[in-house]
Amino acid sequence: PLSGESFNRLTTTTEDGARLDIYTRRFWGQQEGPFFDVRVLHPNAPSYRNLEPAVCYRRAEREKDRKYGDRVRQIEHASLTPLIFSTTGGVGKRAEVCLKRLASCLAEKRDVPYSLTLGWLRCRLSFALLRSAILCMRGSRRPVRLGFMISDEDFQPDLVAHQAGLPKV
Repeated sequence: PLSGESFNRLTTTTEDGARLDIYTRRFWGQQEGPFFDVRVLHPNAPSYRNLEPAVCYRRAEREKDRKYGDRVRQIEHASLTPLIFSTTGGVGKRAEVCLKRLASCLAEKRDVPYSLTLGWLRCRLSFALLRSAILCMRGSRRPVRLGFMISDEDFQPDLVAHQAGLPKV
């Protein structure tokens, strides 16, 4: 909750219930705890139809920065990374940097080539976006599963390499 703080931008969210989607520790570095806020946009919507996808992503990133950036920096003393995705599988510039950092960390931790790890992450993300788009169109047919964990069974680089036609590592 805020206690009388003022912000430079009038567009900064000041409601007590305002919250961001994801918080992690030491994602970008040892001292920094970044917040992530996710937006999935549909580039074929009437409001985006005449714009290039890159312009849509930049506009959505700037909007998230205007809405939450000052608050995160001044109150939380952290950074904000907007994660902008499209229903067609596109990714915003800052989200792409985030995916590459995550792939780098996972590849190092699991001793797997970076290229396979990034391909696996992009594949998982594409299917997650597809599932969310289908869910928005037709609704749910079963109870929602809470929580998301990446287990060793989910991460099978040999299977990804085989499907991509790459030699086994």
